[in-house]
Amino acid sequence: MAEPLNLEKIASTPAANQAPEHFPNPEKLPERPRAEAEKKVVPVSTPATPPARNIIRETNTQTFSQRRAAEIDRILADGLEDIFLSLPTDKRQRFKASGEETVVKINKLLDSAKVKIKQIVNLIRRWLALLPGVNKYFLEQEAKLKADRILKIKS
Repeated sequence: MAEPLNLEKIASTPAANQAPEHFPNPEKLPERPRAEAEKKVVPVSTPATPPARNIIRETNTQTFSQRRAAEIDRILADGLEDIFLSLPTDKRQRFKASGEETVVKINKLLDSAKVKIKQIVNLIRRWLALLPGVNKYFLEQEAKLKADRILKIKS
């Protein structure tokens, strides 16, 4: 039968009082020179203004959105100059305001990860429907062509 462990007897042996070889005695280690950064304690304060890179990123995003809106506007207006100039003043203003709203809505749709072309075609079709005396087949064809050109901007 095995004897019970006697911890006092184990602690009194000379090998038990020594640290293992793979753990060096901290008293025998040479003093390590501290780096200058460890010695200096500098309080860190938060800046009152955001970092410059965030401002640049936001500015680039805004200008990209504005450039894309200008490109969408150019695509929508392409080929409609003569029709637009032949409209009476009140209908011309209404058509222009509706076109600007359409550009904003399409631009928001292009911001999303999944672009739904059917929504873009419907927006363009509604906008073109404000033109008096336009054939519905012409409306459908123009809306699809303009939507395809707008989707090329996204990619």
